[in-house]
Amino acid sequence: MGSVQSAQRGALSVLSNERTPGNGRPTPEQYQTIATAAEEDFRQRRMLPYVEHLMRTGRVQEAMRFEEWVNERGTREGIRAWARGMAAAQIRDADGLIQGLADAYEAPGYYDDGLSVIRDETSIEFSRGGDVRGIITFRDNATGRTFQREIDSMRDVIAMGVGTLAPENVWETMYSHTFGERSPAANAPEPLSNTERIRLLDLATETAGINATPEQIETQYQRLLQSMGGGASGIGAGRVPVMP
Repeated sequence: MGSVQSAQRGALSVLSNERTPGNGRPTPEQYQTIATAAEEDFRQRRMLPYVEHLMRTGRVQEAMRFEEWVNERGTREGIRAWARGMAAAQIRDADGLIQGLADAYEAPGYYDDGLSVIRDETSIEFSRGGDVRGIITFRDNATGRTFQREIDSMRDVIAMGVGTLAPENVWETMYSHTFGERSPAANAPEPLSNTERIRLLDLATETAGINATPEQIETQYQRLLQSMGGGASGIGAGRVPVMP
């Protein structure tokens, strides 16, 4: 939720500091400012804890793939579009909400489930009380079949925007689709390669803090290793790698 809150705060900040058109909606430039700020916030505040979570649960290779995925162009477009949609929901901009969520849904390499949004058959309206009603129309790109999803409340918007299109949840869904459902065997700790050890050391160094001593970094490294099921005699057996 932290990224969502950042997008919402960013929207209100932009609107309070800059002039908007007569309809009160942000300009495309203002929405871009909101999106860029939200993406940066995600990278600084949400990405590292999620990577740590993956590594603590023994999903080292997945953590590395996640970092690569976040830096791909389509993923960055998807995150920014998602942030625009969440900001639009906060300020009750129905058109901005549709555009943001549809752009996130269709960003190449972001949420690739074989569906696309038919925008001219999609409508969302906010009531004076702040609630929302609408219909989102989807097309199956393989068969051409269309179907609709009703939006009955703000909870539905949050379910789609946060539960489905938030970066961490997109990754969980797409990773499962690509590599299969996780099983206890799939979640078992994996042996660490030298590259993974170096990545783990980078993580330990960043977590320990900028003024950390080598001993503190080593302690943090071992703590991460043990949380993943390793240690002196486990999957992480071996000395901390030395950076070239």
